[in-house]
Amino acid sequence: MSRPSIKLTGSGTVNLSINGAQLFVIDMSENPVITLDGTEMNAYAPDTSLLNRKVTGNYDNLVFKSGKNIVSYTGTLTEIAVNNYSRWL
Repeated sequence: MSRPSIKLTGSGTVNLSINGAQLFVIDMSENPVITLDGTEMNAYAPDTSLLNRKVTGNYDNLVFKSGKNIVSYTGTLTEIAVNNYSRWL
């Protein structure tokens, strides 16, 4: 299991899901680039200012399990970049 950081580029309202479970509703109308940090449980702009008020959802469920994971969305995204930080026990 790992807590990824996901950088989204887009516009409008975006619904983000991982493995079929909707996790976040993101308002990208004023900020076309938002990074969701699963470890810090925060949303950031490129200048590192907080955008938590633009994101509704539960960071506790922002995890990747071992094996294949499916990231899906509705809305307008032009890029999704995932930084996966694996944890070994």
